[in-house]
Amino acid sequence: MSKINKDIIGHFAVLPRRMHDDVNLHKNPVLFQIMFMMCCYADNQTQQLFVSQARLSRFTGKHQSTISRQIKKLVKLGYIRILKTGSPLSFSKVKTSRYKIIFFD
Repeated sequence: MSKINKDIIGHFAVLPRRMHDDVNLHKNPVLFQIMFMMCCYADNQTQQLFVSQARLSRFTGKHQSTISRQIKKLVKLGYIRILKTGSPLSFSKVKTSRYKIIFFD
């Protein structure tokens, strides 16, 4: 049985602890914001998520090419891993990708 209060599910995001001290994220608020949003969409057990760059673009108000560059930076910094691009589960024209949040280096 889970000890998590069902009333709080969906109200919190689990973030990698190392984000707190990472100057790369503090110098680049958009990078931090995208990482935060990806953590919000991630499953707490598998740390995996499906999200489109278009959705992240709408949330941040940044162009999709900016989102793409920031995701590449997050991969390079070791915060996320791209598992698959263009999810077959997406029936719309929007291309979603599957990512995994990396909590430990």
